[in-house]
Amino acid sequence: MTTTKRCPRCGRPLKEEENKCPNCGSEYFAAAPSSVDNCMPSSTDARVSQNRMTPPPAGPEVPSFDTGNENKHLALWIGIATAVVVIVVGALLFFNSGGSLKSENSKPAVEKKVVVVDAYSIMSTRRLTEKDIKGRSSKELKLMRNEIYARHGLIFKNKEMRNYFSKKSWYHGTTTKWENIKLNEYERYNVDFLKKHE
Repeated sequence: MTTTKRCPRCGRPLKEEENKCPNCGSEYFAAAPSSVDNCMPSSTDARVSQNRMTPPPAGPEVPSFDTGNENKHLALWIGIATAVVVIVVGALLFFNSGGSLKSENSKPAVEKKVVVVDAYSIMSTRRLTEKDIKGRSSKELKLMRNEIYARHGLIFKNKEMRNYFSKKSWYHGTTTKWENIKLNEYERYNVDFLKKHE
């Protein structure tokens, strides 16, 4: 009966002259001559042979295909590149506009509001000029004129004026007769001036 040598670790057939498995590197130890089958050592032989076995030689390192870190690095680089592009484009837009955040055609939104809110202090301390009312609509001029009376506490009969001034925090209506309101010389002039230009 012919016996075939086999690797005790991986079971690969070995040639008669091979004492080391070319597949896994395990050493083959021949059993005692009385053993009929050299290919399968007994459990005792296997334990003994395992104790005498040396670890297989280190082969070439197999490259890892773990792309988790690569994806993180790629996402990081894409994020950095995007941030750089946004900063560069923003800087170009800023400096091309002359270093100003507003466009040439835009006027500050507060400018017109300040003039209207502060209109009474102007109208009560000096005479208005054409320059002061330039670009104002007829409705705005009417509101400016009636603000003079509203600041003196006139309660308006006109529903539109009453609704408009009742929303102002400074308005406190005290009289319904405009004749009872004492205007200074600038206010009288400005009421007539605004009435003419409405």
